[in-house]
Amino acid sequence: MKRVICTLLIAITFVSLCSCGKSEAVANVDNMILEIGEVTLDSGDKITAAEEAASDLQESEYNQLEELSVLEDARETYDQLVKEDIAEIENAINTIGTVTLEKKSVIIDVRDRYDQANADVKAGVKNYEALEQAETQLSSLKVQNVIDLINQIGQVTLNSEEKINTARTNYNMLSYDEQKLVTNYAVIETATKRLEELKDREKQEAIASLQTETDKVEGITWYKPSTYPRYADTRSYILPYIGKNNSSTWLRLQFHYTGNNWIFFQNITIAVDGNNYYKTFGYGDVQRDNDTEVWEWVDIAPTNADIEMLEKIANSTETIVRFQGDNYYYDLTVKDSDKTAIKQVLLAYEALKTAD
Repeated sequence: MKRVICTLLIAITFVSLCSCGKSEAVANVDNMILEIGEVTLDSGDKITAAEEAASDLQESEYNQLEELSVLEDARETYDQLVKEDIAEIENAINTIGTVTLEKKSVIIDVRDRYDQANADVKAGVKNYEALEQAETQLSSLKVQNVIDLINQIGQVTLNSEEKINTARTNYNMLSYDEQKLVTNYAVIETATKRLEELKDREKQEAIASLQTETDKVEGITWYKPSTYPRYADTRSYILPYIGKNNSSTWLRLQFHYTGNNWIFFQNITIAVDGNNYYKTFGYGDVQRDNDTEVWEWVDIAPTNADIEMLEKIANSTETIVRFQGDNYYYDLTVKDSDKTAIKQVLLAYEALKTAD
């Protein structure tokens, strides 16, 4: 019985196919058309493939296509999308205008826009040569800009680092072929070497400017700036100093208040050209003593953030340090001599640490 039913179904299917007269080749083309789906700029290959498959059909088969109108609509939509994309790219190229260094990002964006377009769009862009000319002009300007930046370095001093770095950064941004056109590149190498020599000399001079004291028992040499007070009751200050033994070099930082009255500070605010930094200490962290004067101080191993703060203090126009207690406070304006001392200590620390 099951074999009879199966045979009957096959027969019905065969009769159905024959009645519609639609061949397998026609069905395949109709399926290819339906697989196009929503038409975008990525649909070109599918549309072309369906069109070619349809053209390969016999005329009698071609007339059996049920989705031919869908294919025609897809082609029309796709061509319109291509036309619109071409217009957008051509307009973007036209808006470049006079080429300057400031147009670099604009030209790069237009190039990216063109490169991302499909082959049909690229083939239709009529002003592509204008984009290539703009890129050539920009390349020449970039090369000349680097040449000019190198010429601006001039005589090398400790203040030349920014100019050298700017010239090198712009040189590194050039392509290999563009770099070969920079005729004065050797100046960068010479200037960099000279700057390093000046920095090394500055560090050695910074070390020489510090006063030293050696603890023979502990095997430690302490390096302190010349402005570091000999006696604790001399004045208020914020100063770093260096410790060094046979195996390592370390940095210390002291916040020191001296005055007629106790403050019992636990908080310190450091205002560097209007930018505030904050330090908080427990009551037991702060040392205190007195004779005719009173003095309170805290001595810490500075963090990287503290070292950055010290660098800013050394280069600041005005730094005010507030020692804050529960009821009283004292404001210290950092002297220029202490700013110089901070810079010398940091330079010496870098040199001594590098030598470890």
